[in-house]
Amino acid sequence: MNLKVALSAVVLIGCAGVAQAAECGADLLSAQQNLERTRAGYTAAAKGGTQAQQCAALRQHLASLNRIRTVFARCDGSATKAKNAEQVGTAITTFRTQIRTSCPIAKKS
Repeated sequence: MNLKVALSAVVLIGCAGVAQAAECGADLLSAQQNLERTRAGYTAAAKGGTQAQQCAALRQHLASLNRIRTVFARCDGSATKAKNAEQVGTAITTFRTQIRTSCPIAKKS
């Protein structure tokens, strides 16, 4: 799964309408930058962070993936829209599962 390639393809294909295209372009760029930032954070935490740091990084990356899913749903007009959505959905499911199995739920006091 290569979300960066899928995201780049969406950016190149563009969106319908000039105003929407400009908005989508900015949203796609922002989402891509956020994904790269959260992926780097997750990778760094996985290499030597505490469990709490790893879980925070996982949750941030999951939020980034959810944002990308939202942007794709609105902006992806390509023939591979369904495949792109499936890839992002699979990644979201993977990270949710990892969070559920690796991260303790904070107890309310």
